[in-house]
Amino acid sequence: MMKNRLASLLLAASLPLTPALAADEDVVARVNGEPVSQAMLDFYRAQKQRQLGGREPDPDNLLKEVIDIELMIQDAHRQGLDQHPELQQQLEFYRQNLMVNMAARQYLQRHPVTEDDIQAAYEELAASQTGNEYHARHILVDSEAQARELISRLDDGADFAELAKAESTGPTGPRGGDLGWFSPDRMVKEFSEAVQQMDKGEHSSAPVKTQFGWHVIKLEDTRKAQAPALEEVREQIVNRLNNQRLSEYMAELRKDAKIETTE
Repeated sequence: MMKNRLASLLLAASLPLTPALAADEDVVARVNGEPVSQAMLDFYRAQKQRQLGGREPDPDNLLKEVIDIELMIQDAHRQGLDQHPELQQQLEFYRQNLMVNMAARQYLQRHPVTEDDIQAAYEELAASQTGNEYHARHILVDSEAQARELISRLDDGADFAELAKAESTGPTGPRGGDLGWFSPDRMVKEFSEAVQQMDKGEHSSAPVKTQFGWHVIKLEDTRKAQAPALEEVREQIVNRLNNQRLSEYMAELRKDAKIETTE
């Protein structure tokens, strides 16, 4: 229990806190006379939530952890650690990092990604979708002999989906070996090549060996590659466009900069 408490405290201490923003802020605690503001607590809650992957932190522990941090900060000041060269160097690094992030944010605010930009990028993505997509099932087994025996049973009229449920060792076995729709680049080379040579409704005439084992495949259908819905790729498009803008920002800065490097 103590080990877990210490780990939580060290994690909490790694999150930056901000000083009180105004003299009339609500004070939720005082530690040796120093105020702990509601703004500090709210800021810490948001930082901790990001550390937890979006989950809400335990509210009963938040104030206690912030107080613990304040106690450690006060003790560090008493020891003169605020003047330690390593700390000064790290503070300077964090200061520069914050300035870089703020400069990037302000540039993106001045050059925002618009709906027209997103739509144009999406249309370009949709136009680039070429080739075919495939809907297939497969049965995965451990040996070539097993695969050949299954092919023989299919040739005699066995139902592919039922055979997959009974015999496949792969994760798709319980759903009849159904792989859904996929583009060739999503599958290993041997599997993709085999599928692309098959006709709709056909099953493998010979086992297909991959790194996962031996496959018997049935091609259910083929269609022209389709672009994903805009909402499915909106975030990806916005991120790409923002990255392009930041590249343009850096190009602007470099164009007028005098840069000298040393060996």
